[in-house]
Amino acid sequence: MLAERPAQEIVAAARAVHALMSRSYLGLLWAAAYLISGGCSDDGFDYFRGLALAGWVVMAESMTQEFGQAGSPTRKAGATAAGPSRAARDGTAYQ
Repeated sequence: MLAERPAQEIVAAARAVHALMSRSYLGLLWAAAYLISGGCSDDGFDYFRGLALAGWVVMAESMTQEFGQAGSPTRKAGATAAGPSRAARDGTAYQ
């Protein structure tokens, strides 16, 4: 999949990820990772930030699909006015 992309696009994406990883190197975020994970080494913090960034990408893509071009949301099965369905919370709603 990556090999199918133009080299300039790959380099631009790598630079964007590097910039986001650099900006997310924050003590408070590390503390949150420590509490969430029950401990957090420097490598663990890198993994945590990488997963968090990947999660934001998935969420942004899902929101784009959810609201579509017209800007009107379509309710997923099981969603209620009180909040998202279990599938939306655990990430299986968009699979």
